[in-house]
Amino acid sequence: MNMQEYLQQVEALLQEGRMAPKDIEEAIDRCTQFILGAGPEHECERLAQLGAPEKLAAEIIQDYRSRLSRPSSGASLGWKIVLGVFLSPVILAVYCTVFGLVLGGAVCVLAGGVAGAVGLGTLLTGGVGTLLTFVGGGCATAGVGLLLLAFGLLFCKGCNWCMGRLFGGRRAAA
Repeated sequence: MNMQEYLQQVEALLQEGRMAPKDIEEAIDRCTQFILGAGPEHECERLAQLGAPEKLAAEIIQDYRSRLSRPSSGASLGWKIVLGVFLSPVILAVYCTVFGLVLGGAVCVLAGGVAGAVGLGTLLTGGVGTLLTFVGGGCATAGVGLLLLAFGLLFCKGCNWCMGRLFGGRRAAA
């Protein structure tokens, strides 16, 4: 039996064992790395070390189920619910702030672009001083808008990270 046939049998057995597809893929990748780690000339030796596909699949499934049955190191579901209820006004305010920052940034960028365009339009009638005022003000407004957008998006990413650490954790693949 070659490596491909061996790994196909192991994969089929893991699927029968109702493992998540992502975990099956990781297990097969680990087996492939182990077999190929010694080089192609030692493939048969490595397959012999792993044993029968049924034995290897049973060990992988047993390890998989023991990892799933371990209690999570995070807070229990009840504490997460209580924490979520008490923090919901703060969470809502934070996400509204993020929305305001992003919306304000977009409006500033748009207003800066309009002011710059108006400045270019006043070159013929208003002179160089008016042009520089409008274009400079437009650039400054657009710069503030870009900073607001960047800060809003970074703040949103930070909030999502905090929420994931607080309430999330590793989710099982469906």
